[in-house]
Amino acid sequence: ADPALTWRGNHIMSKLLAVLLVICCLCGTDAFAVGSLGLRQTRAVSLLARSPRMAMEDGDNVAVYSVFERLGITTAWHVANKSPYKGIVQLPPGFTEAKAKLKWNIDGMPAGVPEGIEACEETMPGYIKGIILATEVPAAPQEIEYVLSCFPDLEKCVMLSSVGVPERDSMLSKLNPFNKAEDWYEAEEAVRRCAAKQGFDATVVRTGDLMGGAFYYCNPDFEGALSGNVYDLTHNGFKVSKGEGLSGQCGRDLAATVLIDALRRNAPLVGVVGAEMKNGGGALESSVRNPMGIKQDGKDKGVFVPSQGDLDAAYASV
Repeated sequence: ADPALTWRGNHIMSKLLAVLLVICCLCGTDAFAVGSLGLRQTRAVSLLARSPRMAMEDGDNVAVYSVFERLGITTAWHVANKSPYKGIVQLPPGFTEAKAKLKWNIDGMPAGVPEGIEACEETMPGYIKGIILATEVPAAPQEIEYVLSCFPDLEKCVMLSSVGVPERDSMLSKLNPFNKAEDWYEAEEAVRRCAAKQGFDATVVRTGDLMGGAFYYCNPDFEGALSGNVYDLTHNGFKVSKGEGLSGQCGRDLAATVLIDALRRNAPLVGVVGAEMKNGGGALESSVRNPMGIKQDGKDKGVFVPSQGDLDAAYASV
């Protein structure tokens, strides 16, 4: 082949690719799949113009990740039934048609995604105003950054983290092979970078180890299911902080309630753990019992969450 013609052809091709790259960057078209967050998303961000940002309002769309975990399902239910927002979750393509089942299903309710939640099996819509990252294990920073960059109208991101993050540099934390405090911290930092870059508000909610929830009958671990029920019954109070100085555990219903409440709070960092009121220690009482109306053996499930007034009083005290 003529070297001159080969060079000319390669040169033209490189120019065409460069033009195509510019067009893609301006239009923001990109499809991707994300692992631990369980996402499939089409990027639709224009670098030429952005919508003016407004505070979240009643009726705004809130995406919850991930509905395949107990906290995600609990949070999705509370968004649909106990909040003024419209909940959206992500499912794999063909999930509904295949009549696939979730591993975790809320006791006494139809299996699958909670009623009242919009389920997307292809790509998430771009008109998401709020996102709750309720994964029970920390997602990789690059996954978080990529996902959050795909929502041009995002106003608020709330992320679950761990009360152990402040102690991540301690020798005890570093020697514990099961401790994920450093991973949680890196995930927090990813959310903060995105918030600074894209201009949305972010709140990190650090909780204790997650316990309980309305999953007694589908839990294959009988002892774990029983201990979760006992935890929910006995922990009728809670403690909050500005993200540090707490230790303990946290019920999934309590965590979901605080995550959703944080959508309207101007607080970059909060901490919450469950507490037994009989032990005192500065705990505040959770005045709402059995918010999901769960029945176990014909009786109301013993589980407690704070009301809006309870949370307002708690935040006013820290």
